Amino acid sequence: MTDAKSTCDTSDTQRGDNGSLTCHFDKNLRQNYTAFAVHRYNLTGALINPARVLDCFWKSTEDLKCTADDGYSFNETVTNKITVEIHEASDKHVGRYACLEVPPVPGEFSYCTFQPKEPPQVSSTQSADVSTAVLTFHTLYIFSLAAVVHYIPVPSLVCRHANSFSHTLTRKHAANMLSLASAL
Repeated sequence: MTDAKSTCDTSDTQRGDNGSLTCHFDKNLRQNYTAFAVHRYNLTGALINPARVLDCFWKSTEDLKCTADDGYSFNETVTNKITVEIHEASDKHVGRYACLEVPPVPGEFSYCTFQPKEPPQVSSTQSADVSTAVLTFHTLYIFSLAAVVHYIPVPSLVCRHANSFSHTLTRKHAANMLSLASAL
């Protein structure tokens, strides 16, 4: 067990998705009007020259002032924990993070690592020359004629959902969906 007064953890996030970093402090920062910050360090090398992800201080007992770096946001909910949102996780967010009371005291905080995962690769049997993207019901569907269409008795189209959900539609249903999409 660490003797740190602050710890942190990060969400399991895929590259391009939103993630989060949660800081846990040994006291309620709002009750004590304690200034705090979140810093990001490189994964390798010395822990020097951090990027300032979030800086917050109390201008008065009810007036919290915060500055968040681009690609991050903070909703200003403060207790003994705070959560920083990470927008569209990318290489710029990768690093070791520290949640600090200000002024920081060496050894009174620990680090957590944020490194988004690569999205899973989706294998496809689609024909390279025939594909149509359709945006309907706020969901992206990609319809593509699959090579396997020629080998099954019922003509069909393969429908791949952006979240890797897939199923087979008959050509009639696909034509109806495409005509609906072209009317949009």
